[in-house]
Amino acid sequence: TSLSSSASELSNPQPPQLATTLFNIWTKFKPRLPDWYYNEKLIKVGDLLMQMKEYKLALLQCYGRYLEQFSYRNFDEVIPEVHQFKSIFFPNGFRDKNTTLTFHALQGRNICIYQMVCSNDTNLHNPESLRTCFRILFSLRLIMQVTLPQEQLCWLIYNGTVHIYTICRHLMSIGQSAKVWHDKLEVL
Repeated sequence: TSLSSSASELSNPQPPQLATTLFNIWTKFKPRLPDWYYNEKLIKVGDLLMQMKEYKLALLQCYGRYLEQFSYRNFDEVIPEVHQFKSIFFPNGFRDKNTTLTFHALQGRNICIYQMVCSNDTNLHNPESLRTCFRILFSLRLIMQVTLPQEQLCWLIYNGTVHIYTICRHLMSIGQSAKVWHDKLEVL
């Protein structure tokens, strides 16, 4: 199987076929590709899947797969402070060649989860859906706080601002505006 023939399988597949095709591509070609190239393509495919509104596939097959390289496994738990966040995801500092991809994967993961929550509970009636949205907001804020001093990553600040605005606007439109600030600390 060649990479181009596997890529052609992605043209108009159904979600189950797409998941199988992606899994095959990742498992067959990962050992043959340099890590930097594989990781870059993994994130780009995740972005493409998000554009196609295939959030679960993007989360599991791309962003999640990329983030598996880190020792941190409990992504449902909020990382409470900047130092811990940096030590988990950026142990070599921000000059590491994977810094941009890591921030991108973390942000993509949050957006996929938000979209999946909204598709299952549009008006966020379930308290767990609300808690998940607040955890996502906290995570995006933490990503932006860590990213802010890195001028070359200003696009992440812009995107993060748009994502935070989108989530907060949704929360306000369903009458949760007071909870955005009040309950945010309790969720953590």
